[in-house]
Formats: sequence, C-alpha cells, structure tokens
Amino acid sequence: MVEGVMMKGKHYYAIAVRSSDGEISVRKERVESWFNRWPILRRPLLRGCAVLWEMLILGLRCLEYSVQQANSGAAEPVTAKDLPAALAKLLIVVGALFVVVPAIVVGLVQNSLSSNIGLNILEGTIRMLLLTGSVAVLGRLPHVRRMFQYHGAEHMAINCWEARRTLKLSHVRQFAPIQGRCGTNFWVLVILVSMVVFGMFGRPPLGLRILTHLALAPLVVGLAFEVIRLAGAEPQPLWVGILLKPGLLLQYLTTAHPDEQQLEVAVAALQAVIDADKQYQAERKVIPFPLPAS
Repeated sequence: MVEGVMMKGKHYYAIAVRSSDGEISVRKERVESWFNRWPILRRPLLRGCAVLWEMLILGLRCLEYSVQQANSGAAEPVTAKDLPAALAKLLIVVGALFVVVPAIVVGLVQNSLSSNIGLNILEGTIRMLLLTGSVAVLGRLPHVRRMFQYHGAEHMAINCWEARRTLKLSHVRQFAPIQGRCGTNFWVLVILVSMVVFGMFGRPPLGLRILTHLALAPLVVGLAFEVIRLAGAEPQPLWVGILLKPGLLLQYLTTAHPDEQQLEVAVAALQAVIDADKQYQAERKVIPFPLPAS
C-alpha cells in the first residue's frame, strides 16, 4: 500500500511517505517549470495543458518513490518500472470510459432528441454519472479509502496553512478536508466545459464524434484550468463559486477524514516544501508567492 502525500510549491516539490518500518521519509527536489523554458506556455488555454502534463509526469515520479518506500520490506514489491505501463493502461481505460462510452450511448438515442443542446447535456450527464459512480464504488475498497484519507489530510494541511495557522496537528485537525482548487473540482469543470464546447459541433456520426472530442480535449482542459485559477481569487467571482459547487460536493466522496498518522505525513510534506521554497527565495531574493493546492 502506498502511504504518502505530495505537495508542490513554485520552486520545489516534496513528498512524504510512511515507509514499511513506520517512519516518515521525506524527499524534496527542485522543480523547473516548463513556463521558464517556454514562456509561450504561460498564455491562457496553453498553460492549462502544460500544467496538466507537468503534474502527470511529477505524479509518476512521486509514485515511483512512494512505491519504493512503502514496499521496501515487502516480499514481492511493486517495482518502479511497472508504473509507466500501468499509467498508460489507466489512460486508455479513462479515455474509453469517459469519451467512447458516452458517445456510443448518445449515438443510440440521438435520433430521438431533436435538440443538440439536450444531446450534449445528456452526454455530459453520462460522464458525470460515470465519474461519480466510479468514485463511489472504488471508495469502498480499503486501499482506495486509505488514499482518500490521505487526500483529505493534504487538504486539511493546506487549508490550515492558508488560514495562516501554524502546522501543528491540533490546528490542522480543525480544518475541513475540502479544497477549492482540488483536482476533483478540475475534472468536474472539464465535464461541464465539454458540454458547451462539444455542443458547438452539432451531432456528427459516432466515429467523427469521438475523434472531434479527442481533438478538442486540450481546449476543454485549457478552459477548465482558467476557471479553476479563479477559485483562489479574492473576492471569488459569483459564477466561479457556482461552477465549483458540483466539484466541492464530489469531494465528499474523494476525501475522507484522516487519522493522526496520515495528518503527520501531510504536514511533513507541506512543511518540507514551504521550508525549501523559503530557502530558495532567501538565497535569490525572490518575492514570496502564495502556495497553490496540489
């Protein structure tokens, strides 16, 4: 079982993992954003896709490390070389479930619906039901439940820090495991935005519908990212709050209240990235930044 939390700052990321001997192992590394290499990626719509791919690559690296730590004493440990193939299979399953299946269902009923808007709302609703149902079913598995508890611990630590409280367990424990800039919110926004974008292309035949949706996926991701960026704005626009509401509700399924040991791991990860970024800023006299939710 992987027992860890990853936190990403502007200059560093840190991952804390509870290894098989019960100790917390922390790893932190400098992260060089693609935005520094290719400034064009900072532009609206493009930055959403860049951040998504950065996080996928970083997530894979952290998963490799956490697997190594968590299985250090296992009889048949999962090796890091198994993870890229597992991720590729996961992406194929996700694509089939959230692109192909809804398109097939819509293709079966589209002759019965005259409204293109209604057709795309139906397709988006199917995606939302698939997402919610998958989370609800997987959340009943013990290992997934543990992962959701770590997800909650991550949010509680971030909420505590953003409220300018010290990262003591007694403080962190007071905060809710719900976070406005969570990845759960992002994927719900992707579904909502896709209803609007895909609705502009009428009702093409099944094959063309699937290809069109895959081709437009970067645009949908980019638009959803621009909305999620506004979640941390002060004051938050009213329309953003409305769009975030479904994702916040879904977080009640993707997060769970952690135990004391899980909170310790989340705090260790967040404190490590805060300290590393502060040191980097002090050495280079960089203006402090607001740490985003991972």
